[in-house]
Amino acid sequence: MTRSINGYATDIPYLRDFKPMLAPAWLDHVALVAGIEPPVRQDGFAWCDLGCGQGVTAVILAATHPTGAFHGIDAMPVHIDHARRLATARRVWACGHSIAQTHSRCTGLRFSATSAISRWHAGGSSTGC
Repeated sequence: MTRSINGYATDIPYLRDFKPMLAPAWLDHVALVAGIEPPVRQDGFAWCDLGCGQGVTAVILAATHPTGAFHGIDAMPVHIDHARRLATARRVWACGHSIAQTHSRCTGLRFSATSAISRWHAGGSSTGC
């Protein structure tokens, strides 16, 4: 197993799975339970998955939320390539970005979520960022 990004395994593509806990409705629910007013989504919104893997979650959410702009960021080019192909095949707008493209592409986010990036930060640990 090759580890070239701060201990992140880069020679084995990660699973192609959907993460329901990253859905805007679920994130709204979590905010409300925490006593925080969730962002307004009726006029559109931007959503980002940091560590999107194969992009399955971003593409499914883009298909089910036509007013949203969906972004997926991942360190592995093979993941981003798959996410872009999946979005194109499903005719949805979900944009995949490598880490190097992040700063210029993801602005105005209403939702930003992650399930797997703690190891990407220099000096990070597997237990947190």
